Amino acid sequence: MLAQGVTKFFEIGPGKVLKGLMRKIDPAAQVVNIEKKDDILNFKVA
Repeated sequence: MLAQGVTKFFEIGPGKVLKGLMRKIDPAAQVVNIEKKDDILNFKVA
């Protein structure tokens, strides 16, 4: 996905495993963690 230009990822569910892996693979990639309903309601598109 990174090779195809994807730079923003969403991790849905408890924990931050994807975020930790992406930090090692490509620190420039952005990972948004969605754990609960409030995370979706408070999400702002940048």
